[in-house]
Amino acid sequence: MIEPLLCGIVLGLVPITLLGLF
Repeated sequence: MIEPLLCGIVLGLVPITLLGLF
């Protein structure tokens, strides 16, 4: 039940990191 949460957090952080880089 922890893995889905981590996946959701990663998917949520990826766009933020991309916006931060670009």
